[in-house]
Amino acid sequence: MAGALLKNQGYDLIGYHLDFGPIENRVCRARLKREPEAVAKALEISWSKTSVVDQYEAEVLDSLAHATLQALRYPACEICHTKILLPALLKKAQEVGAEYVATGHYAKLQADQLSGEVRLGRASDEERDQSHLLAGVSAAHLRTVLMPLGDLTRHLTDRLQQEVGMGALTRGECVLKVGGAKKWDTVWTQGRTAPTLFRSGIIRTRQGRVLSDHTGVYQYRIGSKVELGSLAPGEEFYVLGILVAEETVMVGTKEELARTRFLVTQTKWLRPQNQIRAVECDLWLAPGVDLVPVSLSFYANGIVSVQMGIPVLGLEPGQPVVFYREGEVLGGGIIDPMQASRWAVEPAL
Repeated sequence: MAGALLKNQGYDLIGYHLDFGPIENRVCRARLKREPEAVAKALEISWSKTSVVDQYEAEVLDSLAHATLQALRYPACEICHTKILLPALLKKAQEVGAEYVATGHYAKLQADQLSGEVRLGRASDEERDQSHLLAGVSAAHLRTVLMPLGDLTRHLTDRLQQEVGMGALTRGECVLKVGGAKKWDTVWTQGRTAPTLFRSGIIRTRQGRVLSDHTGVYQYRIGSKVELGSLAPGEEFYVLGILVAEETVMVGTKEELARTRFLVTQTKWLRPQNQIRAVECDLWLAPGVDLVPVSLSFYANGIVSVQMGIPVLGLEPGQPVVFYREGEVLGGGIIDPMQASRWAVEPAL
């Protein structure tokens, strides 16, 4: 759809299809309604296929297995977009001398009238917004990107697709978000890891009550409910934190998951930090979850302390977060992985 819109605006286009490998090995399970060759023929443009299988294996699949072994969340989708998809397209654009790279992301790019810098913002259709996936892209790269779908609503996009007869991606499922990410993480990790790395341990409360044993901490995620059955009849327990070195899963009540403060590392910013220090903004945590008002405090080495106005349940170390102000992406990072063990023993704040 992005290509059709840009061609109607007078752009000369070259199509590229990125090959991520067999669909059963991918995190994203969306399928094409029409093959790339058919789409290119409909647009009357040339196209070619570029393999990113090796990069995807290393940056997403192997890294996902490694993070799962450490009982950490891994930002697979964000890494895929910022380290594989856009870099591959930008490289191709440079090779053929193209001025821009165009993508079908639902996000807005607007030039700042004073500085001329490109600002990344939320799409007009917030249900389809994908700006959070691009928070790690540099401002320099965004200057050479076009995202024509950012101003369109879902209804308008669907209507235009019907009018131009273009195929599109189905509403495919990301297996990390459907039916419990833990199960897919577990199966994938088991298939890519030496069995000697799977060690048994115990499940216990902060008060020292041992409830059960387990066959590997990689099977648990902070915030998930632990099924104990007859071992704890009538009681519900949730993972509060994980002591990887001790092979211990710490559990407690759902209320104990609530937090109002945490640290963010590996931060990247689309605005100069002197424009956002000690700022109040909105926090993105996951698709479909309302933005949370927060205040930020900045420390050395790119560490940011996030203070939320309301308690939030089920935050996970390694989880990607994005900061917005009035719909503009300021930057983002991941919840500090070092907090996985700290949260296991410290009460929520």
